[in-house]
Amino acid sequence: MTVEVALLNRYAVAMAADSMLTVQRKSDRKTFRTVKKLFALSVSEPVGVMVYGDDAVMGRPWETLIQVYRRQLGKQTFDTVAQYAKHFVQFVEGSVEFFPVSGQEEYFISWVRRELQGVADNAKSALEEAFSRQKVSKRQAKILVDNVIESRHKQWSEGPTTAAPELREQLEATYADAVRRIRAQTFGELPMSRRVVRQLEEIASFVFTKRPKDEPDSKWPRSGLVFAGFGRQEIFPALHSFSNVGPVLGCRLCLQPERSFAVTAEQPGELFPFAQTDEIEAFLGGIHPDYKKFLAAALQTLLVEQEQAPNSDPSRVKDAAAKAVENFFDGLEQWQGRHAWWAKAGVASLPKDELAAMAESLVSLAALKHRVNFDEKESVGGPIDVAVISKGDGFVWIKVKNYYDAQLNPPLRPL
Repeated sequence: MTVEVALLNRYAVAMAADSMLTVQRKSDRKTFRTVKKLFALSVSEPVGVMVYGDDAVMGRPWETLIQVYRRQLGKQTFDTVAQYAKHFVQFVEGSVEFFPVSGQEEYFISWVRRELQGVADNAKSALEEAFSRQKVSKRQAKILVDNVIESRHKQWSEGPTTAAPELREQLEATYADAVRRIRAQTFGELPMSRRVVRQLEEIASFVFTKRPKDEPDSKWPRSGLVFAGFGRQEIFPALHSFSNVGPVLGCRLCLQPERSFAVTAEQPGELFPFAQTDEIEAFLGGIHPDYKKFLAAALQTLLVEQEQAPNSDPSRVKDAAAKAVENFFDGLEQWQGRHAWWAKAGVASLPKDELAAMAESLVSLAALKHRVNFDEKESVGGPIDVAVISKGDGFVWIKVKNYYDAQLNPPLRPL
């Protein structure tokens, strides 16, 4: 994981990122502390990009993709940062040398096969357990298999969406034959109704457009992209980010628009944390997100216990308690907004050097927490890269690590 931050005001954008990368292979875990996550998007224009989460897409490093894009972009410019972001996404989607169509289908099949095989194994286990207790009819077996598939479909359906609905429709149309083959190979002759056959097809498309409810994100690796700077026609800086950036399938990059912000005279400054945001949010809002979750659970339990009476309706008591907790946290959110105002108001007036210093300090704050906390695996740290992007000076490094000795390689300039 990582911590990244972008600060914008009328003068510039400051972007900062740590250098920690955690690689997990089954139960094995390895961390690297010198990974680059902040880049100039253009050789000549004031636009930068940060990457968080997975450092590659389908095994192709984002760093390499950005470098190739920057070379192809050359002197070409766009009016807005949003257009730069869109153009980069189109570049990735059209890069058949990086993502051949055959490779896209193989990637889709491998992930869908893994998911459907897991559902099939659970169905077989349910049947074996039922047969071990008593004789099971074909109809009863079909019900058991249907229940397993319906349960997994519900978990996917109730999970968060990570891509546009039209992408799911495109995946279903593009890979319909492949999904039918995978279903036949994984489920074989297991009895099931037509209704759950359709649910299995939906699960196949959910793998790349949703997340299963209550499953850790680490099981479904994705990246984030943050574009910030100035377009040709933009007087003030702008930021556009995407989360859940995943594979290229059907020549479409799976992603979800996250934030879009432009500095104006009315909104002269803003601060955005990315990836592991808890420590920065606690600093700004005055309360840690985990503590808010604890308060919500504790308050609801307390209210239910206080309101419970011998003749009361438990469901009505629970609903009333949930409403009371919701009202409490609405007020808390307003308080946090007022508490964070001082930091955002300060961002609006900071000069470029102070903007960079604040960006670096926020990342350092999160890194310090992870370094000294024995209850957490250290997933933030290493050197902090900091860049300031302004209309006149362009993309300027304040701090940047290099894998090479600059004195031995004078022509090289980090981008």
